[in-house]
Formats: sequence, structure tokens, C-alpha cells
Amino acid sequence: MKSPLYKELMNQLASHIKKDYQPNQKLLSERELVDMFKVSRSTVRLALNELEEKGLIYRLHGKGTFVAPIFIKQPNLGSMYSFSSQMEGEGKEISTKNISLKLCKPEKEIVLQLNLAPNDQAYELIRLRLADGEPLVYNRTYLPEKIFSNLILEDLNQGTLYSHKLLV
Repeated sequence: MKSPLYKELMNQLASHIKKDYQPNQKLLSERELVDMFKVSRSTVRLALNELEEKGLIYRLHGKGTFVAPIFIKQPNLGSMYSFSSQMEGEGKEISTKNISLKLCKPEKEIVLQLNLAPNDQAYELIRLRLADGEPLVYNRTYLPEKIFSNLILEDLNQGTLYSHKLLV
């Protein structure tokens, strides 16, 4: 059984995007795609809608359609995946750039979430998570001082957060 025309067009466009376009580069207009592929405008729209749902493109009203910065497949959004396992599953090399670390008195919501005493402090760690050298996640994490003591940014840059001795 032959697949619908818009799916065939979607596959052709996806292949073309991955080979010939850079992230954030503007794609041809719907009208130009209609002329190029000799299909109806509704077929082009359906194909573009599918590509947008798959995360390959994004649209800016009045400006056009653009190639998405990173192509990430989300195989099962109903499950929790760590950044590391998700990116490794995509065959990407992952890394972390620790930006800052400071001891602070966290906001009330953080104190409640971490089950801290009212006067407890926590480290605020800000880091950038990268896949194949491309920044994907800006992360702010709070680490209870009573569990992670004497942390310094240089130590974190020597290994992973989880390689440090915990005080529990």
C-alpha cells in the first residue's frame, strides 16, 4: 500500500533539510514548495505540519519556516529520560559546562521541595548541558549543603557531580 502523498513529501523534505540546510536557516515558502514539487498547497501544509510535530522545523508568523536548531527524537514522552540517556540513545556525545556554584539560602519553595530546615543552605549550581558540542539545556540545580559539603566549582569540573562523597 502506497503512503499518502504528503508523507512522501514530508520524507523528501526531511532528507533535504538534514543534508542541505543549517539550523535556523529559512526554508522555501509554501508557494515555492508547491511549484518545486508540483503538489497542492494543502499537501505541502500537511507535510510541513508533520515536520513541525517531529521537531525538524519551526514557524514564525509572518516571517516563514525555519530549520530547527537540533534534531532530537522523543521516542516515548510518557516516560522519564535523563538528558544523558536520551542523548546517548541518539548517538550524541554529551558534556556539561559548569558555569557557577554558590552557597545560598534557597527560596521557600526550594526549601520545601528539598525538605530542608528553615536555616539550611544549599549550593546553587548553574550548568550548561551540551550534545555534540551544541548547548541544549541551561540547568539550575540546588544541592543541600548537609549532603554535599565543601563543593567547589573546580572539583565539579574534574568529574561528575555524582563522583563526590555524600554526607548521608
